[in-house]
Amino acid sequence: MNPEAPDHPGASVLPPAAASEHFFAWNGVAFLLPASWELSYCDLRRGVTSVAHEDDCDRRLEAEWLVPDGLPSQDKVQNRFQQQVRAIAEKAGAVLPITGIDDAWTAHEYHLGAAAGRQSSRGAVTRQPQPDEAAAVLVIAYRLPRGPDEPMALFRLHFPPGSREVPAVVMRSLCRSFRWWSAGEAPWQFYDVSFMLRRDFRLAATALQAGRKLLQFEWRLRRLYVWHFSLAELVLAKQSVEAFCVDFLRQSKKLLPVPRWSITSAGGLTYRRRRLHFFGQFEEIGRCCFKYYAWCRHDPARNQIALWVMHYRRAADLQLLPAAIRPDSGHSAP
Repeated sequence: MNPEAPDHPGASVLPPAAASEHFFAWNGVAFLLPASWELSYCDLRRGVTSVAHEDDCDRRLEAEWLVPDGLPSQDKVQNRFQQQVRAIAEKAGAVLPITGIDDAWTAHEYHLGAAAGRQSSRGAVTRQPQPDEAAAVLVIAYRLPRGPDEPMALFRLHFPPGSREVPAVVMRSLCRSFRWWSAGEAPWQFYDVSFMLRRDFRLAATALQAGRKLLQFEWRLRRLYVWHFSLAELVLAKQSVEAFCVDFLRQSKKLLPVPRWSITSAGGLTYRRRRLHFFGQFEEIGRCCFKYYAWCRHDPARNQIALWVMHYRRAADLQLLPAAIRPDSGHSAP
């Protein structure tokens, strides 16, 4: 399902989106969103992934998903969901089910401020009034897994009064495009960042800043750092990609205190170990990882510089990286 990227780690298995939409892919899950909705929050606790998206004015989406150990009871989930949304349903003037979606999904529109209607115990409207087009709309949807290793997901979509998006259309697009990866290579796609990475790597930390995004992953005590830098033409006007990455890594001693990076004669990145660096050696001993590998690339299409650094144990560990950046693809490991 997810072939290795032959050219660069930015190659994605996601199909192209319409001009009004874009794919968001994060931690094994991907779905379509309106083009103006961008990631504003992310968290990962106890196996539950949480994200939020905003447009230029308001928060528009909140989503959570996890892969349960077993298949949850549909009746228990439905009863708990009804209890959670009961207060919202009582205040809403209209509660409309969203049709035309997969059976795994349950979704409703809650029109806040519309003419009062009468809701049933299941949150459905027994007498559906005409919704007020000027009212705010809250869409709440959940997805139940139908097989092992499938995610269970909860979505909340906010549509302020006068929103140009049609709630049901946005929700149907999200449901129909929703896909997941439990193994193999999965896409990561957000902002101007796009790459493929094996699901063996687990997200450990993020630092998403303007012009610089860092995702830190771990796999069996190995560490992988993936940086993406925007506005590459400003950097390349003063120095090469390799020189910029070396300078950046030299300033990142808190993350990587042991290696001292330099440029090889072939134009790659290599390192020498700092001597007597107590804290760095202590962490290396604890992880039993004493080797480092770095790869960098300029992507003219995105005006972006990508920098990958892996702290690993043995040469075979590097085979988990995307094919395009492994040492056997033309880059040598120190």
